[in-house]
Amino acid sequence: MVKDAPFLNFVLAVVLVLALGWLLVIGKFILLPLASATILALMIHAATEALSRLPLIGRLPAFALRLGLLAAFALVVLLLYAVVASTVDDIVLRTPAYEENLRDIVSRIAAYFHIESGEAWQAIREATIDEIDLRQLALSVLGALTSTGVAVLITMVFTIFLLSERQSLAEKLAVAMRDRNNAERSFEALASVRERVSRYLLVKTCINVLIAVISYVIMRSFELDFALFWALMIGLFNYIPYVGSIVAVAFPVLLSVVQFGELGTTLLLAAVMTVAQILVGNIIEPQVIGRQLNQSPIVVVCALAVWGAIWGIPGAILAVPMTASLAIVLHAFPATRPVSILLAERIDDPRATGLIVRP
Repeated sequence: MVKDAPFLNFVLAVVLVLALGWLLVIGKFILLPLASATILALMIHAATEALSRLPLIGRLPAFALRLGLLAAFALVVLLLYAVVASTVDDIVLRTPAYEENLRDIVSRIAAYFHIESGEAWQAIREATIDEIDLRQLALSVLGALTSTGVAVLITMVFTIFLLSERQSLAEKLAVAMRDRNNAERSFEALASVRERVSRYLLVKTCINVLIAVISYVIMRSFELDFALFWALMIGLFNYIPYVGSIVAVAFPVLLSVVQFGELGTTLLLAAVMTVAQILVGNIIEPQVIGRQLNQSPIVVVCALAVWGAIWGIPGAILAVPMTASLAIVLHAFPATRPVSILLAERIDDPRATGLIVRP
């Protein structure tokens, strides 16, 4: 940056941000798996440290624990892929019944308001309800699984190399940064990211598994179709703050409309699912996670919007850990520390000596 030229510095910063955004968009096929692999490597590191404290498993070498965790992740991904593929096939078979129930519900609503015979209503129905093709939608989802499988495979390869390069990273940074102070700041920032972000992700994953199990029990008790699939989606979407839980509950509730054909059952299911989300998200999660990642709510919302626009749903899922990592790195250097302070929810220390606040 140029000294005593604030406007020029501002213009250069804007150009840099736009260039980085363009690079993230065109490099999505490589950068998204790389970012996912980095997050996965952090989670594996945290899980390895947790397992190493156990009496029997802790005696195993660290590399064996990491390899086992990576294999477990691959198995979970394969099971998820199998569940999704099977669910899509079943949806295709049950599509005629779902579409018939949907038309019946719409007809009853129109009859209740005495508008079923109007020309305007017929035109609206032909342009909306009659155009819905659940079969084609299900087949589109099945087609998208192929590209997702390729991305997961690339992520696994990146993760293996990141875990193998973990020990030599510190040496490379020391050689690359001739300034000893900058090298020490980089080491501290990376250690902070590894410790706090990985801990957040590990605890968040356990909470998401809990809400997925609770949701599965609820949906099974209502005899909702594809309860396992929706439970997995609920656990995955709960990585997205604020909107993830709403979207996750909305899909099975909408399915209940076309499956049962009764609004009463749908409303009861929606109420029970919402209570479960509130119980876990507003009571259990704050007690367990606390405020490990001190991020302003508006920053989280903006991060969701930006990363979601760049990388879609995977970007929204990764938004919080990536933004937190960025804030930690920015805080490590005096020149960028003011930006990290703006990203924080609160500053407990007037001198802003740390962004991460333990619960």
